[in-house]
Amino acid sequence: MKKLISKIIIITVILMLFCTRGYAIEEVKEGDTLSLQDCIDLALEHSHDIKIQEEYVKMYASRVGQSKSVYFPTLGGSVGYDYNGNENRFGSTHSNTTSARASLNQLLYSFGKVFNQVKMQKFYKISAEYDFDGYK
Repeated sequence: MKKLISKIIIITVILMLFCTRGYAIEEVKEGDTLSLQDCIDLALEHSHDIKIQEEYVKMYASRVGQSKSVYFPTLGGSVGYDYNGNENRFGSTHSNTTSARASLNQLLYSFGKVFNQVKMQKFYKISAEYDFDGYK
């Protein structure tokens, strides 16, 4: 059992060593000297945490737009066809029915619910921007 665990650990370590080789920054060539500011700039440019925070800012900005979409009218429509056939000893009857429907809906008043949802999403966006500035 101990041999199996030790083999698993060795294989895991080897895989981790080989997997990390692909993440080298290609902009820096061997033998280049970097100043402290160059190192900081490269770290900020390639930081996964900063990229995640940038995506959070974009996500909350889009949620502001989504919450404002309730103010716009919605247009809907449907089309249908129905065939009804009935046969009995007195004869047969057939009927074809087609239908079409269109609807337009507009929110007139929501007692402040939509306004407060938009305001809340704007605050979430501001919060994400502050978090992003904290990572820089």
